[in-house]
Amino acid sequence: MAITKVVLQGANGNVGKAVLAKLIEAGDFQITAITRKGNGASVQTASNVTVKEVDFADKSGLIDVLRGQDAVVSTGSVEPSNTKVYLDLAAAAAEAGVRRYIPSDFGSDYQNPRVAALPPFAPKKEVENLLKKLVAEHRDFSYTSIITGGFLDLLLDWRFFATPETKTSEYWDDGNHVFSLTRLPVVGQAVVQVLRHEEETKNQAIYIQDGPITQRGFVEALGGPEGWTITQRKTLEVEQESYAALKSGDHSKIMPAIFDLIRVSIFDPAVPNDFTDRSWNKRLGIPEYSTEQVKDLIRQHVSKA
Repeated sequence: MAITKVVLQGANGNVGKAVLAKLIEAGDFQITAITRKGNGASVQTASNVTVKEVDFADKSGLIDVLRGQDAVVSTGSVEPSNTKVYLDLAAAAAEAGVRRYIPSDFGSDYQNPRVAALPPFAPKKEVENLLKKLVAEHRDFSYTSIITGGFLDLLLDWRFFATPETKTSEYWDDGNHVFSLTRLPVVGQAVVQVLRHEEETKNQAIYIQDGPITQRGFVEALGGPEGWTITQRKTLEVEQESYAALKSGDHSKIMPAIFDLIRVSIFDPAVPNDFTDRSWNKRLGIPEYSTEQVKDLIRQHVSKA
């Protein structure tokens, strides 16, 4: 029987908004958006969306909300400080009889041990380990992780790789490492297609992308590097500096260190971040683009900003 009843956690976040929009657009899902108490008013409304404010610390209450649902999609930001929330949500889904759980794994490829060992991604691995345990314990329970690489649109909006206004960027190592990027609406499209391809995507991580690019290609798409100021950085040196910053206890250094470790997960030459040979795009009917076409997507996004 097809998945039709879907619970979405994190519907008012960047990823969650994109996923909710695509679930609504699909037209064949009844969506229950669960939020923390007081946050429900910010969720997009539609005829097939019900908003419920819940106490994520009340596991029995979560089970009641999730009972009778086919799938749970988690899109919140999984961090060391809130990992228990996501562990409890997964456990509640299994106990409530939910068939498919999509964890908030969108982003860097934490399936790679090198990435999984980095502090920003350890909580995701912890959730995945629990999901595998729950699959063994609950016959009808299953999960799918969706690995997307960096979010192309957010990386541009947040000036995460480059700042076109000041014509400044960084090349990590030689700037030629290839990595996949995906726009947020495509992340939402991937969620819809996973729910529609329940059996094929069962109990595994799948890879989705718009397409591959390099740091140099990213800067070229923005009009560089001529006339730009490019700073050179070494991946291993930045990683060591980031660990030192995290250990220092200096709160002003913690978030920059976390962001640099996320960049390490993308730029490290030891991590094969080009998803082209393992992407599920074709199987799920999602368009896939060449590097030159990704440059066009970058230019299009910037021109609309």
